[in-house]
Amino acid sequence: MTDFHIHTSFSPDGTSTIEEYCLQAQSIGCTHFAVCDHLDIGYPDRRFESIISPSFYISTIEKARKLFPELNISLGMEAGYIPSSALQTAMHLSMLPLDFVINSVHVVDGQDPYFPEYFENKTRENAYNRYLECVYESLDAPYDFSVLGHITYVSRTAPYLPAAIEWRDAKEILDAILLRTVYLGKGLEINTSSIKSTGSTMPTESILRRFNELGGEIVTIASDAHNISRLCSNYSYASTLLQQCGFEYTAVFQNMQPIMLKL
Repeated sequence: MTDFHIHTSFSPDGTSTIEEYCLQAQSIGCTHFAVCDHLDIGYPDRRFESIISPSFYISTIEKARKLFPELNISLGMEAGYIPSSALQTAMHLSMLPLDFVINSVHVVDGQDPYFPEYFENKTRENAYNRYLECVYESLDAPYDFSVLGHITYVSRTAPYLPAAIEWRDAKEILDAILLRTVYLGKGLEINTSSIKSTGSTMPTESILRRFNELGGEIVTIASDAHNISRLCSNYSYASTLLQQCGFEYTAVFQNMQPIMLKL
């Protein structure tokens, strides 16, 4: 099993240490995982503006690698794309010997669409399309990245029915995102953290199928775990779904290069 999106106690909302994740990985048979703590420079609520000391982050992961040599632990980061602070994000990332970077959008026009305020006085179409426009803009981020994270994050706590975003809901902007992702040689993650709230992964099956149709090959399986109980959560479901959508491999990353593992 693999999990290329976990958060440790380095993230403001993470509760488990790297060592605890390693022990959990051993117990469940997870062979590859990426520590991707939050880097959200410029996040509106400064209590959750996550900026980690590079040296401490590196030394902690290097220690875990020595203690658990049988595990493949990738040094990653989830970079929250905010246009006004993107250069600062790039500078911070440049100080780390990264294996993997998730490019995510958590802020749209100064609001996090995880919270209900974002949806006030917005139709489903307007709320979703504006978020997806920001995802498209994030493809021009001034830093290297490996995959786009949870590209339908806006749906996770949305008040609409249905909440999950299908390809037919926003064909034009989704195709623009997917085609440019393929052109740039980047990947998508299939994030399982929304299954409980929306009944679907982020993105949904129809979007994954479209990515495959457009030539997309790089996909990572991601629990978005914030504690060890969710490590590799719904991995089997995601693996089966990817195969049904036409993918033969999932990717893991070392030195910012994908390594394809047979599903």
